[in-house]
This record gives sequence, structure tokens and C-alpha cells, in this order.
Amino acid sequence: MLNNKDILEFEDMHQALHHYADKILKKNVIESANPKNKETYKKGIIELHPIFFELKDPKKVIFNLKNYSCLPYWYVSEILTEMMGMNPPLMNKYRDDIISWSYDLLDSGRSCYQYGVRWLNHNSIEKTLERLKSNPTSKRCYVPIFDQNDVGDSRDAPCNLGFLLLIRNNKLDLTLFTRSIDILRGFRYDFSLFSFIQQCFASWLDVELGSLFYYCNSLHCYSDKIEELETVREELDNNPREIRELNVDKNMEIGKTFSDLGKVVEIENLLRNGVDFDFESEKDKLNYDFAKRFIKIYKRKNER
Repeated sequence: MLNNKDILEFEDMHQALHHYADKILKKNVIESANPKNKETYKKGIIELHPIFFELKDPKKVIFNLKNYSCLPYWYVSEILTEMMGMNPPLMNKYRDDIISWSYDLLDSGRSCYQYGVRWLNHNSIEKTLERLKSNPTSKRCYVPIFDQNDVGDSRDAPCNLGFLLLIRNNKLDLTLFTRSIDILRGFRYDFSLFSFIQQCFASWLDVELGSLFYYCNSLHCYSDKIEELETVREELDNNPREIRELNVDKNMEIGKTFSDLGKVVEIENLLRNGVDFDFESEKDKLNYDFAKRFIKIYKRKNER
């Protein structure tokens, strides 16, 4: 049984990565229990089961190592893809060669599932916000991702099961439940998405940002990537660069937030397709600074 002493605490995600990379590298490779992996690079695996920790500052999630960093356009694209229910994923417009890190795409280029599509189908974000407004101490504010259809032999299934929001002492905590995650792939980008969601809810509700709690049933590394993980751990052992923060404005309104996200999608499309337009004028139409930072990231990316 878990008690408070069993919860590991980390100030930022570099600390968490360091801890779990070290633990994985001290274990032996075993054969994957999934028969689909027998003839693939996933046939050998090192697994931690389960893990549970508290991230004290959910803003400190943008990995900034030489050998393990979050590409700015990628984490912004993942946020937009899920928040706006975009399918195919926006990241596929830039790097279709590495999209398989996160998604098993169909021949059409669409993914088998999208978190955002499922949230939109059930109005999950809006319903949860209204529940917390009407009953700030509610323990019912769970937003599911995984559903019963994913239990079957589907081609792909969400790595994240869902998240729970809880307000205590005027602070909003988010608990993310994950069934399975690759420490070198999904672990790198998932926290930026859920940090964004947590910060948005705290902003919409005008409460302080609490902790991000993380429960994962299987954190793992595949045997062909052990050397890559060793390189990351070595960098973390020897004065790594500081982690970067993801910051969301305070006192936002949900309608204006989604309006800005939609506008960012429009501007990204113009930039990617080389359309001549007044960038500064379009930027001034945005309500919030986070959105202005997002379009600057796309501007830099598409100028290269």
C-alpha cells in the first residue's frame, strides 16, 4: 500500500528522467511479453512497473538536454493536435519520418485515435470545468482517454488512460494515469501537453497551480536503445543544461483560449505554406501571450 512517504518528489522533469534512466539501466533486458513484438525492435525490453511520482513544478517540463530535448514546434504541435482534435496530427506536416514515435498511422495518414477527438465528442473539457466551478472540492473530475473498445485487439491504443483534477487549498493538482510509455519517446513530450492542460484549468478557475502527479504502469526502454539512454544519463550526471518552462497566462477565459488555439492553427498553416501576410497584425489579434509564443516558434521553424 502506498503512503505519502512512498511518493517520489521531483522539482523538474530532468530530475525525474535522471532517476528513472538510472533505475532502468540497472535492470536486465527481458523478452517482451507482447507476441506482436517478437520479430521487431521491441522484442527486448527493460521495464519498471509501476512508477508513481510528484512533479512539484508542472511548468518545468520542456527537456533541454543535448541528447534529449523537446523540439519546440513538436510539443506545440502536439498541444494543438490534442486540444483542437486534429487528425492527422499536425506534427506529420513537418516530420512524417518520426511521427511513428507517437502514433501508428493508418494508410490515410490519420491516427487510430486522438485524445482531443474523444474529449470533443463528450465535451469533456467544458463539463469538467463547469463541475469544478460549481463544486471546487469535487472528486469526480476525471477526464478519460482510454475506453472499453481499446481493450480489444485494436491496431493501436492510447498510452495515457486519462487524468484527474483536484482542488485543495486553492491549488489545482493533476494526476495523469498512463498504461505504457517509452522513456525515450512518449515520456519526452507527454508532460508538455498535460502541463498545458493543468495550467489552463488553473487559469480558467483562477486558482494556484499545484503539483502534477504521475502514475505509470509500464515505463520502459527497448534493448536496441540502451546505448542512447546511457548517453542521456551520462549527460544528466555531468552538469546538464537547465530545463525550460512551459508558461500559460493567468486569468484566461476558456472561449478566448480556444479562439487563440484556432488562430494559431490558421497562422501555422500560412507560415508552412509560404503565404505572404502581415505577421505582426495577425499576432496582435491573439488574446494571450502563450499563443504569441507559439506562433513565434512556427515562424522560426518555417524560416529555416
